[in-house]
Amino acid sequence: MLAAGAAGALAFALAFPALTVDDSLSYLGPARAWAAGAGLQETGVPLQSRLPAYPLVLGVLIRGFGEHPRLFGLANAAFLVASLLAVALLLRRRGPDLVGAVCGLAMIYPPFLTSTGMVLQESLIALLIALTMVLTWRAMDSGSVALSLGAGAALGLASLAKVTALPLVVPIAMLLAVSAREGRVRRVAALALGTLLVVAPWMVRNAVVLGRLEFTNNNGGIATLGGTVSNQIEDWYGFPEYVAARARWQAEGGGDAASLDRELYRVALNRIAADPLRWLSLAGERPVRFMFPARHWFFQTGRSRPATLGPWYVAAIAVQFALFASALVVVARTWRRRGPWTHFLPPLIVFHHMAVYALSYASPRYNVTVAPALVAGLVIALTPDPPPPPSS
Repeated sequence: MLAAGAAGALAFALAFPALTVDDSLSYLGPARAWAAGAGLQETGVPLQSRLPAYPLVLGVLIRGFGEHPRLFGLANAAFLVASLLAVALLLRRRGPDLVGAVCGLAMIYPPFLTSTGMVLQESLIALLIALTMVLTWRAMDSGSVALSLGAGAALGLASLAKVTALPLVVPIAMLLAVSAREGRVRRVAALALGTLLVVAPWMVRNAVVLGRLEFTNNNGGIATLGGTVSNQIEDWYGFPEYVAARARWQAEGGGDAASLDRELYRVALNRIAADPLRWLSLAGERPVRFMFPARHWFFQTGRSRPATLGPWYVAAIAVQFALFASALVVVARTWRRRGPWTHFLPPLIVFHHMAVYALSYASPRYNVTVAPALVAGLVIALTPDPPPPPSS
């Protein structure tokens, strides 16, 4: 089943070259510049609207093989396959047949698979979060400081793709601490050090190139502002509140992208203060939107229309809610049995992401980033805990 799932995912990438959508250009521009030897740039200036991980991946592909949509799709499909293989390897003792079937089917599950068919970074983030989950699980099991360091490094790489992964360092550190009988401080310190070693070069680059020591990319303000307006924004650079805020910023003298980002944050916070109930209603709606199946590829190819409920989409909704429900089952069962602590890890990743996106803006596409954790939760919920390995 794993082999069949992997073959199906790669066949999809060969049959349907990756589509370039609106957001794709913000990754492809810096990738093309890097491949041409000009460094990570966007429209002639150093990259600051995106984090570097996915543009660098695309840049390596362009420099090595040329710019081919099928190549980008194959890379995305390979990221998805690798993330689910990591889950299968981690949980193989729970029953190879069931684990192989669940992970193999997840590789060709349309909401996950079709997200690889666009030049977007969700599949790469899924792989990096899967690596973080696997290494953290192993570190919790073994008490290894080296694995804790590796988990931090993997989390740092995920954060260099999207900053929403970075806050995971706090709950993961807590799990490492409570699951340890000894060496808690060393393991937590190793996790933090691994994360810092990976993200620090980007911060230093920003200090040298942009003149400010910072980590985040400069599009958080627009996401937060959009999250005070609607959960269904189609034109991110055309909705009236953004246009008005940008016009005021320009009239007051403007500045660089960072100053616009701070201005958008200020406008968003003022809107929240002026109508907190409106913002809370939007924030409460976002976790539900996060759980819905992604069908952006189907929209782009004309196979589906917004606000429609076809039979296949209804079936996918049921599957999605079953995935999230299984994460809740794992939490309840693990709490009742008082362990093992490792079983809290996949639900923690899932619900942490839901909480982070509830504060700003959530799209159904974003749950693809936690697909490995969702699948791991399903496997744990469906299987009894295996006996502990024999002691030597």
